[in-house]
Amino acid sequence: MLSAVFMTYLITVYRKLTLVDCVTATPVFQCTDHRDHLYSLLSLPQDTGGLEADYSLSIEEVCMRFAVTTLVSCQNLKLLCLAPHTLSGHDSQKHDRLALPSWVPDLTSQGSANPLVSYTIRPQLFHAGGEQKPSATVSADRRVLHVKGRIVDRVAKLVGPLNEVPFPTEEDVAPKSGFQPRMKMYMRDWVGRCIEVAGEEHWKETESKGEQEQTPVEETNEEAEFRRRFSNFLETLLCGMITMRDPVPAEVLQAAQIYVAHLVDYFKDDFEMSEGVRMMMLTYGAIVENSLLASASCRRFCRTTQGRLGQVRNEAREGDVFVCIVGAEVPYLLRASTEKEGVYTLVGDSFLLGVMQGEAFSNQRYETVDIAIE
Repeated sequence: MLSAVFMTYLITVYRKLTLVDCVTATPVFQCTDHRDHLYSLLSLPQDTGGLEADYSLSIEEVCMRFAVTTLVSCQNLKLLCLAPHTLSGHDSQKHDRLALPSWVPDLTSQGSANPLVSYTIRPQLFHAGGEQKPSATVSADRRVLHVKGRIVDRVAKLVGPLNEVPFPTEEDVAPKSGFQPRMKMYMRDWVGRCIEVAGEEHWKETESKGEQEQTPVEETNEEAEFRRRFSNFLETLLCGMITMRDPVPAEVLQAAQIYVAHLVDYFKDDFEMSEGVRMMMLTYGAIVENSLLASASCRRFCRTTQGRLGQVRNEAREGDVFVCIVGAEVPYLLRASTEKEGVYTLVGDSFLLGVMQGEAFSNQRYETVDIAIE
């Protein structure tokens, strides 16, 4: 919510933003007339793609024109991060979508999902679609979006949404009491579920210590490999970013390791917080926890058939495929049609470790194919 308010302010200062940026920054708009969610923003960006306020159009037609203009005329694939939004982030309340293709954003139910794409005024963080420019087209009846991309993996196992983790009671955290211990147990239980899906090779119980308290010792190859896997696990939990879609600094990633270990240690009978951990929590605790919650509130941790770790939208199912669309910033999760071969519906944006910087397009095992999305 605060980031949306901040970005709304920036929009008034930096006029080079796109209409997609404006819609992305205002997901909590609740206009009496849903068309005003778009129309009220038309004066903000320098280029609206020729869209104008026209109240003779239905909300469905407004959404469709916004999508087609952005994807085809502007070749701006960031719009795909706005679709489809059928589950809210916090309570999993189901929203009925308008009668629109899955690639068209429904401005009546944007919800609180936090898209992974960067705002235009910010440095682009991810480059999953490689260096080529996109080539999006739409069928004559405007029902099918045609793009090119590489199918790189498939969801094998999913963690349930964060809001399905029971929030601990006072009895659960006794003899401790209050909101803070309950929140720590809540986060510990959620991280534990993610570890179960990631696999034991990504976790081993260690005592939480501040960086300055760790005794320098020569690391074995096995310990170095574990540290790498654990870092990959934490980077995936964070969706590879913090706050305003900035890359995760090394010190924050290290703090996240201490934070997770602290969640486990906190409920041990002999727990005593060391000075190093206390300083870390004061310095980085809020950044780590808020970044984890921002990712988890509308996404589910997953493991793929090829053993990769990822974060996908709450609507995801096992068997959905990860596709790196040519020219797109992030991978997208698609669901194959049961009736039409080679046709998919869009589930949403995703984070998939190992493909976020265009690696799929330098790997000859993957072939660029035509993708049809209804």
